[in-house]
Amino acid sequence: MRRLYCLRWPRSLQLYAHKNGMNDNQQKPTGILGSYNRRTGMPTFVRKIPLKPVSVFAGNLATCISTGVPIPTALRTAAKAFSNVELKNLIEEAADQTEAGVEFSEALKPIEPRLPDYFLPALRCGDQCGRLDETLRYLERQCAMLAEPARKIRNAWLGPLVVFALGWVVGLLARFLLSPAIASIGYVARGIFIYGGIVVLFLFVYSTPQGRMLVDRIKLTIPLFGPVGQDLAINRFFHVFNLLYATGGMRVEAMIELSCQTVANIAVRHDLMTAADVIKQGGSISDGFAKPEMIAEEHKTMISVGEESGKLEEAFDWISRITAEAVDRRLNIFNQIYRRIFLPLIAIPMVITVVSLVRVIMANWSPLD
Repeated sequence: MRRLYCLRWPRSLQLYAHKNGMNDNQQKPTGILGSYNRRTGMPTFVRKIPLKPVSVFAGNLATCISTGVPIPTALRTAAKAFSNVELKNLIEEAADQTEAGVEFSEALKPIEPRLPDYFLPALRCGDQCGRLDETLRYLERQCAMLAEPARKIRNAWLGPLVVFALGWVVGLLARFLLSPAIASIGYVARGIFIYGGIVVLFLFVYSTPQGRMLVDRIKLTIPLFGPVGQDLAINRFFHVFNLLYATGGMRVEAMIELSCQTVANIAVRHDLMTAADVIKQGGSISDGFAKPEMIAEEHKTMISVGEESGKLEEAFDWISRITAEAVDRRLNIFNQIYRRIFLPLIAIPMVITVVSLVRVIMANWSPLD
């Protein structure tokens, strides 16, 4: 693993990426911090493609591929889902590369930072097991299902930040109107130094595997958001693993490692990878899947029963469907709570802050004679 910083971390944390079979690409921060500067090691901000166009793109690709259309032609046809000219050009280049013999998932690498974290790893798995059209259909459903909740989750995080920013603006305006200019400038400089320092420190920590691990563990503890993220990760893992297991052609531990690439949360990935470690040491499949703490007990029982009865494929298919239903229930609960609780909690402080801002302006405004 490349050393990007002089800061020394505990040895146990330095080795966690290696123990989990993570390559260099998997260690890079993703999500909102979707790209990675190879020279500095710091994350860069990349605008993600909205999930609805991604869903249409995956659906168009699946339709073309399932009807026997060559992949280069399918890519050019599916690119019509995007209005962005730059993205269309990148997909056109990917189509040219597939015509030259480049693997499908590798050809799409240039747009990976713009796609959902799980999109290309899932495609890679589907490509390797020869079930690309089925994987694309799954991605189509996932992106369509998550489009609206993703927007609401983003707003739930941005709302408090907007309220805080407006409050800071009210305080700043009040100081400029009521205090000497030097004091106001000092207030601004202090705010920029403190909050800018917090942001830089967060980006620095988040750009390291250890920091990403810590942040992802904290995410799982947040009420409502944590369980939704965990269920999504488990569902993606089992869906891809089910595709690989039904196809065969590789060792089970390799299937687990490949399926874990679709899990963006490193804490969840670390937990699931313990199953591969047990199997590598000679344990059975049921022994391996009994190890991860984030897999539900009923799912572990189903895997054990499937192994004893010789119907593991049916067991993994059942778990894939059950976890999808669990995700759907979680998202329905989130939608109801967002509409009834989050919106008022965000709207009321914003209204109060705006009223305070208007009052400060009106109290210190005098019309020209």
